[in-house]
Amino acid sequence: MLFQSYREVMIMNLRCVGSVLLLTVITSTNLFAQLWTASGSGSYPGNPGTPGSDAIALTSSSIVEWASGVQQYTLGSPSVSGSDSAGSPYITGSNCLGYPAGSGPNGANSSVHVTNLGENGSIVLTFPEPIVANGVGDEFAVFSNGLTNGYCKLGQVSVSNNDVNWYEEPNYSYTSGTLTTYAATTILTNIEGYCGKYEAGYGEPFSIDYPGFPSTVNYVKIQDVQGTGSVLDSAGNPIYGNVPNDDGANVVGVGVMNAAPEPGTLALLGAAAFVGLVARRRRRQI
Repeated sequence: MLFQSYREVMIMNLRCVGSVLLLTVITSTNLFAQLWTASGSGSYPGNPGTPGSDAIALTSSSIVEWASGVQQYTLGSPSVSGSDSAGSPYITGSNCLGYPAGSGPNGANSSVHVTNLGENGSIVLTFPEPIVANGVGDEFAVFSNGLTNGYCKLGQVSVSNNDVNWYEEPNYSYTSGTLTTYAATTILTNIEGYCGKYEAGYGEPFSIDYPGFPSTVNYVKIQDVQGTGSVLDSAGNPIYGNVPNDDGANVVGVGVMNAAPEPGTLALLGAAAFVGLVARRRRRQI
């Protein structure tokens, strides 16, 4: 709650500064861009490929690792389709681990490589190396399996460095009411900060560069949002979506753009630095 209050103060300060500084702030870091876009509907990034979209492609070379472990998987209540019911191949937590490549939409293998959370379900994922704040942009992206843009099964995202203290990623929803199941009726420029915002093959990016957040993250949690308005976003708005929310939120994978170097890499760098130092000393002696 302290973090949310601090963020709201920052937003109010930004609004009072003036348009020139605001433009500078928006283009400088992802942190302030997200703070400012909490101002209202229609101001968020839209469909992949459109101007200003922040969607991360599944095949992006910026992704250096993928979620590799399941710390906890809690299947929610079964939904209308039954694909999150007992016996379904989509209720295995490990389905969403690794690189979800395939022959599906935009290169995604979302017909097999997907974990359904069910209504109010959740999953906590771990990584080969910790996610590290880079100070300049987004550090990871969450991928889902929407059939098309606007067909959204939303999930809120939180991060932790110890699986005890959790920090919810800023998320905003200005959808005015519940939507029809199986319909691509969500206006993407009205929502921000959710798993499931983009269609299969594209991920919603997230940052940990926020006041009070840990600088390294070992766990990412995705929690289904039913879309009935009973859950609130970071600004206190009710979150609306498709009701019933077929299968709950779906997780295809979590890709990391900025991770801690592997211990072996650090050792190699240290060895290279030592060799370079010895070589310089020898040249001086000669």
